[in-house]
Amino acid sequence: MSATDLPLVESQAVTSSAGRPWGFWPTVGLSLAIVFVAVCVETMVTLGYMVFRPGILSTDDGMLVALTVLAGAIVVPLSCLGCAALKKGISVRDYFALYSVPLKQLLAWLGIAIVLAVATDLVTGVGKIEQWQENTYRSATFKPLLWLAVVVGAPLTEEFFFRGFLFVGLWKSRLGGIGAILVTSLLWAATHTQYTLTSIVSIFALGLVLGYARIRTGSLVVPIAMHSLTGFLAILETAILLHIRS
Repeated sequence: MSATDLPLVESQAVTSSAGRPWGFWPTVGLSLAIVFVAVCVETMVTLGYMVFRPGILSTDDGMLVALTVLAGAIVVPLSCLGCAALKKGISVRDYFALYSVPLKQLLAWLGIAIVLAVATDLVTGVGKIEQWQENTYRSATFKPLLWLAVVVGAPLTEEFFFRGFLFVGLWKSRLGGIGAILVTSLLWAATHTQYTLTSIVSIFALGLVLGYARIRTGSLVVPIAMHSLTGFLAILETAILLHIRS
């Protein structure tokens, strides 16, 4: 068995029955283009926010975080889908493995996500909240928007990019499945510099599990659901702890 495939890949993943995705270098180039577009949109949202809410701009402003994340949740998935659509011979559905999975299987992976969330709490310290996380939640004047960004926006943005477009291109290159999991997990963790090193390491570990779930189930739906659940648990814990402290 080559390094290209993990032993538990299921038939719904991008296989020989579908066309080939973009190769390594086209994937890298298009991924950089997607990031550039996302940064431009985030910058425009930030500038617009500064116009309507003048004052000292802070990267942990809850409303700004929510707006930029939700804008990214529109632009990034659409950009990923658009880049995949340019590749002839493979449907967008096959490219991103947008397949349903049996409920029993989905619940099992969601259970794993809960175990990881508990383990992360034990490692980082039960009852502790990242300062950035606390500031963001406290400063969000309309908290449902922040909840929407964390539970829906971030999972869609990050999974379509990291476990979606970028992942497939790396997986089908010489890096193989293990390489794709490692590289995307490292890059994903590196985007969370607002957290402490311990939390970044925990995010990297979660990325490894999400990548494995992507390959094991042959569906992007599963890591999206797992990411959404962990986001929900994180913001719920933050809300409860801050309520208790107040």
